[in-house]
Amino acid sequence: MKKADEMKEKIIRSTIGLIEQGNGSIGEITTRMIAEQAGIGISLIHYHFQTKERLVELCVQRIITGVIGDFRPSIAAVEQPLARITAVARLVADFLAANPAISRISILGDLDHPSPGDNTALTMAGFAAAWRGGRDNGQTGEQGLKAAVFAITALMQSAFLRKEISKELFGYDMENKEERDRFIGWIAERLFGGNVHES
Repeated sequence: MKKADEMKEKIIRSTIGLIEQGNGSIGEITTRMIAEQAGIGISLIHYHFQTKERLVELCVQRIITGVIGDFRPSIAAVEQPLARITAVARLVADFLAANPAISRISILGDLDHPSPGDNTALTMAGFAAAWRGGRDNGQTGEQGLKAAVFAITALMQSAFLRKEISKELFGYDMENKEERDRFIGWIAERLFGGNVHES
């Protein structure tokens, strides 16, 4: 690994450490704090990442990617695909609610810089695997399933981003677990309860 790459990785690890120490609360993290944590000058952060916001977004994406990679809900015993996808969607919604700062950065980062391997795409792949009962062949399958996993992911992200006014907008308080669970059940039933079939 080149010296510049090693330095970037040191800065990223230090920033991730600060994000994790603050339980995902990133508003109080300063460039000076990152520099002190990494044992470097502030100018190196600007040189490698241009802005603190860009560095934090990169770190949050890495954190979320790790969470998604480690996310293995015990759904194998759930026989019905609709029940599996509803259970997984509720777990994802609970994660979003419990980690609002990093979730917001991840969602907005994916919207701003979409790619086939971003966290939104990984979440969609997870929903497709839940539908299949954990069997993941690396593809989302037929067109109906692709559309359904895209729709549930997009709806959940939009609901999360507007959680403060969700009750007024669509009748469910996304900050209340019972209402959030009912909303997830409602959208899962509509998206996956009818015409989604494996090819």
